[in-house]
Amino acid sequence: MISFIVSTYRAADFTRLEANLAATVDARYEIIPVENPGRYSLTEAYNIGARQARGAFLCFVHEDVVFCDSHWDIAVMDRFTVHADLGLLGVAGSVLRPDLPVGIFLADPSLDRATIRHLNESNTMVEVRCTYPDEECVVRALDGVFLFTRREVWERFPFDENIQGFHFYDIDFSFRIAQHYRVEVAPKLMLEHVSTIPRDTAKGYRPGYNASWVTAALEYEPQREGLKFDELDPATLLKIKRYWFSHACMPGCPFGLRWKYWRRLGIPLSQSYLGMPLFFPGFFNFVKSKVRARRRIKQLRHYERMHR
Repeated sequence: MISFIVSTYRAADFTRLEANLAATVDARYEIIPVENPGRYSLTEAYNIGARQARGAFLCFVHEDVVFCDSHWDIAVMDRFTVHADLGLLGVAGSVLRPDLPVGIFLADPSLDRATIRHLNESNTMVEVRCTYPDEECVVRALDGVFLFTRREVWERFPFDENIQGFHFYDIDFSFRIAQHYRVEVAPKLMLEHVSTIPRDTAKGYRPGYNASWVTAALEYEPQREGLKFDELDPATLLKIKRYWFSHACMPGCPFGLRWKYWRRLGIPLSQSYLGMPLFFPGFFNFVKSKVRARRRIKQLRHYERMHR
């Protein structure tokens, strides 16, 4: 049996998830909702739900997702049969994990993997610049939108409740498991992640990557005993640092936090877009939005030419 563990605070999203699971899951399952309107961190909520679970498999999933394929659960459980050492499976991750305070993606299609589609508040697809794996895909860390594991793996590596809030719990959980088990992005499993948090398009920043995320990045300190981070070449490291510096240093984040994050990443101003994300984030994001729009137009034109 599969135990779906959901930290929930939006009734409409949870009801939609219940209906979606009923339509797409073949195996016996139970849903364990943990009512969490700011009461617990995600690490606490997920551990509470896991202790109540009766299933041999535990699936920690966000309530604002839609499973796109019928019978997806059979294919996922088959992965655990094919690979006896498989400990954790997800839908978005990276094949390497550097010792940096950065998110799951590494700004390089050769390093990032995902089988997830994002929809914004206008129900429009959001570009995801990473590889969609069709075959086996071993990774080092996973995003927390969907985490599927065996009960005994969670019992060995429960979520670290020292991590408060809603960030870095997934990276910590999956990376610790990856030291001892196989961790995968599930091939050919597609999720849609429906954002119900409107973006401030006037300022051009994503609420999920402003002050709360930067604060969590600065405070997160993994339990380093036994952890083996990946060594990357200097050019790749700089690219990752520049990406997250520009991605997280948004107008919604106070200057003091942006400054601390820049210092923590350790990139010279000359190599960090001349410091624009630090000193002039609004202007920087305006320029970046124009560049992204031009790239999107080129992609659409290329698609139209290829499908005439």
